[in-house]
Amino acid sequence: MLHSRHFGQLSPNETRWDRRMPLDADEVRVDLNVASLATFAPAELAKVDELLGDLGALDRQGRAMLSALVDDDEEEPGKFWRFHAEEVEGYAGLARTGLVDALRLARVGLYPDGAFGSRSYVVLDYELRGPRTDQILAVKLGRDGALVASLCEGASLVV
Repeated sequence: MLHSRHFGQLSPNETRWDRRMPLDADEVRVDLNVASLATFAPAELAKVDELLGDLGALDRQGRAMLSALVDDDEEEPGKFWRFHAEEVEGYAGLARTGLVDALRLARVGLYPDGAFGSRSYVVLDYELRGPRTDQILAVKLGRDGALVASLCEGASLVV
């Protein structure tokens, strides 16, 4: 049986574990997803624990990637901003330059072994503070920490 300093003892009968973690004044939902615990390497669990050990750094990385794309109307952060500024009541005054600061990290999904066909190692789901919408801005990172994709989606699971 494997033990995670963030998820505790991992039961071999499960493939998904979740918890809530503090980040600044917020709480972030964090979930670990594996295809099978029997084939999940302890070294991968150590990497997951290391990533979650500095959730703030992971959030800053995601925000930096979004900041680099927000000025481009063809990229998802630009589309996300435009949709909210033009279509959603309560966001008309949201400046494009203020988008990233107006986001809160709502969820971190970890897929260290490619569970569920995910190409992503980490998925960071951001939502806007303020009036609730069903839209998230997801940042998908590969095993090396590089950006795989950013997506603007309804609040369904994005992997």
